[in-house]
Amino acid sequence: MRVLWVTPHLPDPDRGGGWSTEYVFLAAAARRHDITLLTGGLEPGETTTALEALGIDVRGVSWQRRPAPSGRLALVWRLLTARAVIEFWQKTDAVVQLRQAVRQAEREERYDLVQVTLGEIAPVVAAARAVSALFLFDVYGRQVDREVANAPTPRHRLLWHIEARKAHRWERRWYPQADSVACVTALDAAAIDPVLARPARVVPVPLSDEFFDVPSVARSTDAVAIIGMLNYRPNIDALLWFTSEVWPLIVAKCPGARLQVVGRAPVEEVRSAVAEAGGELLADVPDARPYYWGAAVVPVPMRLGSGMRNKVLHAIATGAPLVATSTAIEGIGLQPDEHLLVADGGAADFAAKVVQCLEDRDNAFVRAQAARRFCERYRIDKVAEVHDEWWQSAAGLGATT
Repeated sequence: MRVLWVTPHLPDPDRGGGWSTEYVFLAAAARRHDITLLTGGLEPGETTTALEALGIDVRGVSWQRRPAPSGRLALVWRLLTARAVIEFWQKTDAVVQLRQAVRQAEREERYDLVQVTLGEIAPVVAAARAVSALFLFDVYGRQVDREVANAPTPRHRLLWHIEARKAHRWERRWYPQADSVACVTALDAAAIDPVLARPARVVPVPLSDEFFDVPSVARSTDAVAIIGMLNYRPNIDALLWFTSEVWPLIVAKCPGARLQVVGRAPVEEVRSAVAEAGGELLADVPDARPYYWGAAVVPVPMRLGSGMRNKVLHAIATGAPLVATSTAIEGIGLQPDEHLLVADGGAADFAAKVVQCLEDRDNAFVRAQAARRFCERYRIDKVAEVHDEWWQSAAGLGATT
């Protein structure tokens, strides 16, 4: 098929998060299809060489991100007056420019399918003449519902409730305009199915083969490694909670434990929290795998967000013993006590599970190996088949409507 792939950010194999996930999908799709990529938000120093090496026709689209409101009053004003949630409001120009770019591309060439990636640019599907496929890495309505549930004060709860209403209104308006929609978990799909004419497909997050490589470093007995994007709100919330409430309880039981925090673009509150906890911050490392391989335990104390967590898949593929909340592992299929330890009982429960891994390494290893075998189903070649089946189905569906 000839596919026009639309995304607000440059897919990048080294950046982590959704950038890397999208690159892995693109690399697999480019082996089967003729891909033209409309990508926005190129930053100084970024190149498209890695994508072009895949045979992808890369077309950059310039757009201006609206600045985040500065100051509490400005933030409250935007929360009250912006028609979309703040995160989507900031990408208003991306939607405008990408819609124009789609129209221009389809005037020049015929495409069998237009994939629009990420919910914040969902209005772009309305510009497509070909069959449109909307791919959601998360469902923002679920994210803001969790923000409401975890809000620390009534004022925060009210403001997040306003955002939640906007998020659900956005999903009701734009998601049904796509000919087909896919989510990365069944839970996300179930959340938006009521607003769709046809049920969303489930296309999980893929694992690149390098995460299954033989470890190049030995697993330690004392390293507790939190790994992930360190400017992403759900990760920031998880880290701040862990360092302030969980880590002191761990150190009280295991004084020799070492905290490592590994990830890209750490914000100042992350840097401060790690320093106050006496941990080691390893920012913007070129390869996170050695830290997964070397960790005695990888905690994933997520309370917010939706979608499928790359960090969980990376941990189990690399054989790292895992302690996580139910929120962190949702949609993956991991079984508590068989594949990992699940801790939903607050700071004391989470700390106790981490200590259990540190003190009972044999059973931690058994669980980690079982999880590693389980995650074979997420290898890129298997997930690419699911993604391709979705495209084929969408194209056939669009042709008959």
